[in-house]
Amino acid sequence: MKKHSILVLTGLSLIFLLSTASAPIQVLKTKLHVTVVDDLGNPVEGASITIFSSAKDYENNSNKLIEGKSNKKGIYKFKGLETKPYFLDVRKDKLKNDGEGVQTGSLAKGKINKVIVVLR
Repeated sequence: MKKHSILVLTGLSLIFLLSTASAPIQVLKTKLHVTVVDDLGNPVEGASITIFSSAKDYENNSNKLIEGKSNKKGIYKFKGLETKPYFLDVRKDKLKNDGEGVQTGSLAKGKINKVIVVLR
């Protein structure tokens, strides 16, 4: 009987310790999901997306930060970005986003930030 009580108390103590233990803190990276569509709202696959840190770099087409290509749903996912605005240059054949949808807002830290870019 005494062994049974000790086992029950040990089991209950173990359950209590496991249930009150803190879960490891998960640090999420700041992400930007860019969706590229044409002027009818259809996804554009294979569009090249270039991210610049500043308006000056965007205007001079210099110091490219990251580049990627949209998938069949028109999406490319960038991760590990800083919480600041970025400038996007998006192109596919003769279509581009010059002057429209060029600058993002400041990205929210540890979140998936989403933008839609229309190519014309």
